[in-house]
Amino acid sequence: MTGIAAALAVIFASAFGWPVVGLVGGATALVWVWRRPGRAELAAAAFVLLAAAAGAARHEPPLTVPAIAWLDEAEAAEGVVVAAPSTNGQYQQTVVAVDRIATDIGRRPAEGRVCLAAEAYPTVALGDRLWFAGSFERTDDQPVAVRTWLESRGCGGTVFASRLAVDQPGSGPLRAMALLRGRMSMALQHAAPGDAGVLMSGFVTGDDNALTDARHEAFVRTSTVHLTAVSGSNLALLVVILVGAGGLLGVGRAVGWQVGVVAAVWAYAVLVGLEPPALRAAVVASAAVLAFRVGRKPDFVTLILLAGAIEVLARPQDIWSLSFRLSMVASLALALVMTGMRPEGRFGWLVAALVATAVAEIATLPVLLPVVGTVALAGLPTNVLIAVPAELAFVGSAVAAVGALVWYPLGEALAVPARLATSLALGIVDRFGATGWASEPLGRPGDVPALVLSVGVAAAIVLASADGRQLVRRARRDLGGGDAKAHPRLDWIGLVGGALLGVLLTVLL
Repeated sequence: MTGIAAALAVIFASAFGWPVVGLVGGATALVWVWRRPGRAELAAAAFVLLAAAAGAARHEPPLTVPAIAWLDEAEAAEGVVVAAPSTNGQYQQTVVAVDRIATDIGRRPAEGRVCLAAEAYPTVALGDRLWFAGSFERTDDQPVAVRTWLESRGCGGTVFASRLAVDQPGSGPLRAMALLRGRMSMALQHAAPGDAGVLMSGFVTGDDNALTDARHEAFVRTSTVHLTAVSGSNLALLVVILVGAGGLLGVGRAVGWQVGVVAAVWAYAVLVGLEPPALRAAVVASAAVLAFRVGRKPDFVTLILLAGAIEVLARPQDIWSLSFRLSMVASLALALVMTGMRPEGRFGWLVAALVATAVAEIATLPVLLPVVGTVALAGLPTNVLIAVPAELAFVGSAVAAVGALVWYPLGEALAVPARLATSLALGIVDRFGATGWASEPLGRPGDVPALVLSVGVAAAIVLASADGRQLVRRARRDLGGGDAKAHPRLDWIGLVGGALLGVLLTVLL
């Protein structure tokens, strides 16, 4: 419990600063007055207080990205590519940190990031120094949805480059990994033209920018955009495959093999750009392998929280990242509720799948609702039906991508099963996304309703967990209600009911 409390202290203090330290100190003082704790408890409380102070010291407010004023006069610009480009074969997109512009009265220094779109050639890469000219536009001239997307990438403006030149190629290992990721992405898109290839690329690299608008809208309406966000599920599946392979080869317990598993996890996390979900999942996977190595059963709730705390201490701005918050609450809720669940009977696995999907959907609701203002009613059935095809497509796409690096025709041949699974997944998303009830607009709640929803959902998830059920049974026994037995198959009903109550209160407030 000390590790969990310390991790939560770091995470909340990194988000809200020194007031959290005051709350932790006040709670410690109250416990001292109430219980007069022993030396060990005082040491634990001091550790949690120090953890909160460390988080507060790393607190950074969310970055604001103002519109760039010089875009109104810029005719051309120079700068460095600071984000790995994505492409669909016809166009490429990236982010450029501009340091010089050309206007009608000459060249001068400038500062700011722009989201650049251009034709596919000449191909640009991470770290390249570019010269480009075209149509420059400020973010405040864009629709709200476009502006939000641009600001999420740190861009104060956008440009479609009609002319572009690479003045100086970049260098370094990150650039090499970005180029490798681009090669894998293009190989998959060539092996399966259209949205199927883009989705296969998204499964492996997280790059789904080339999806058509209609398909992207279908993913949003069915709450399945997480499929192309490389997160804990991808790395967990990679660990399972590698550990299973080690067991079949008889080397699963060898130090060298386990070190190789950890190295492969981190190599994949770097390959996909060390995005917040991938970084946190890599820390969790590494710690889990280490725990097995020393003969300990990993406590994934503690590991997830500690990994999140380590990440926000290293990269404070990640706490404001939507991908970090979504992956954090979803993985934590799944670890809480699914730990100890034993599917029983003929439909046990189906019930487990329904519970897992409902948990993830409900846990992310307080994070998504203030952003999108809608509830994906089709999310539960779509995610349940798409689970198996998506896992098969991920594994098949990864194998095909690696095969294409070895020999291009081999990659195309290996992509056939992945293409079939991906087409099935797209068909499911299209079918549910086209229904009139797929998503329901509720509007973006204010601060107080959002807090009510968050507390309600958190309470429902905790009470649906094994520890929560045990706490309820103990309370009922202490109150004279006897030793009530748990009903695991009905947990999801209480979970959904608690979440719906939170939504109702949110709407009413």
